[in-house]
Amino acid sequence: MEKLVNNFTMKIYKNIVIIIVLISFPLYYLMAQDTIVTEVIDYRLTKEYEIAEIKVTGIKYLDENVLAQLSGLSVGQKIEIPGDDITKALKKYWKQGLFSDVKITFTKIEGNKVYLNIYLTERPRLSSITFEGVKKSDEDELKEKLELKRGSQITDNLLNNTKIIIKNYFLDKGFYNADVKITYKEDSVFQNTVNLLVNIDRGKRVKIKEIYFVGASAIKHGKLRRTMKETKRKRPYNLSKPSKYIPKNLKTDKKSIIDKYNEIGYKDAKFISDSIIKISEKNLILVLSIDEGRKYYYRGISWIGNSRYSSETLNRVLKISKGDVFDQSLLDNRLYIDEDAISTIYLDDGYLFFSVTPVEVIEGDSIDMEMRVYEGEQATIENIIINGNDKTNEHVIRRELRSRPAELFSKTDITRSIRELANLGHFDPEKLDVTPLPDPVRKTVDLNYIVEERANDQLEVSGGYGGRMFI
Repeated sequence: MEKLVNNFTMKIYKNIVIIIVLISFPLYYLMAQDTIVTEVIDYRLTKEYEIAEIKVTGIKYLDENVLAQLSGLSVGQKIEIPGDDITKALKKYWKQGLFSDVKITFTKIEGNKVYLNIYLTERPRLSSITFEGVKKSDEDELKEKLELKRGSQITDNLLNNTKIIIKNYFLDKGFYNADVKITYKEDSVFQNTVNLLVNIDRGKRVKIKEIYFVGASAIKHGKLRRTMKETKRKRPYNLSKPSKYIPKNLKTDKKSIIDKYNEIGYKDAKFISDSIIKISEKNLILVLSIDEGRKYYYRGISWIGNSRYSSETLNRVLKISKGDVFDQSLLDNRLYIDEDAISTIYLDDGYLFFSVTPVEVIEGDSIDMEMRVYEGEQATIENIIINGNDKTNEHVIRRELRSRPAELFSKTDITRSIRELANLGHFDPEKLDVTPLPDPVRKTVDLNYIVEERANDQLEVSGGYGGRMFI
């Protein structure tokens, strides 16, 4: 029994000795095979070294100098080993996503100088891309959208973007459940290149079974659905607008709904969230949550900076009174868009540089509007330029113009001139345009009328047969 105890004690003693030796043995950085070491680095002690040289190896296509700078390290820089400088450099390379392997080793240590070798393995590059599971027309459109060129580096970011673009492409076509798998194999001809294989399962088109609104009480749900011109429910009478779920169409329709709320005073209305409830492979329910906010009314309208027209005149033109429900669309139209808008009466009087900025002061459910006006100087027409008429004589165009040199600029005259030119039938009405070229210093403006002539030439050919010959 005593002998067994002694043997057990000796084994414990030997193990303790081995552990002590291992702990006291210095730890080393991994070195390349041709390393020349004149100093042992003890990992337990931090020492400052000066970088004597930085080499970048392992790369084929990228610039060595640029990659060396990317590390954040430079010759002459002092770093601590062990320390954070090498670790930070490694993280910078991994963050780029361009490399499949990154190592920083010491090729030589002389006194307090260290020679670094940065070994990088580039990710493979694209040789070709093949699509499976889609029609040729879809394949051509996807290649155009992806813009993947031969020689592009295959990174995680590239692969993820490729998947996202493909899924969004089919989502816009109503395929909500499209699945994309990307694999690749090495090219047998070119080194470090791969052939991408993109397998696509479009799945089935998903239709909107129902559209629900949460938090909407100011406008009836049926009216909200009718406001949505592109996003429709699956109903037999919706023949012109399919009930496919297409995110970009929904985005447009949501803006239309907010505009509808703004028209009845709910200027703070916004969508809180969208929820999609999948009820089958072919159908889903769309739930739109709305925060209507409160309804606002006009309390007062004041004008600042106006001298050409009195505030009373401008209020009459604006046609908005105290107590009216706030309507953003109406306000914009009366200020800038309508033929008899505030901006029009100024522009017809030569005030080309006119601008008005409405500023809201809100208190409770009431809004005071402060209209800040900049009238500027009146502008006189100096030159009238006509471009685009190759066949029509210039005097034919000029006699239809209401704008005249030496007269004050007038928006209405320009509008009528465009209408008269369209009535001639010589020009494409959709391409008729006018570009004002103002000179604020001289208080003048040149008007550049742009026309595009229609192809009105006709060739008539007739023929017949008689007297044993064609005529």
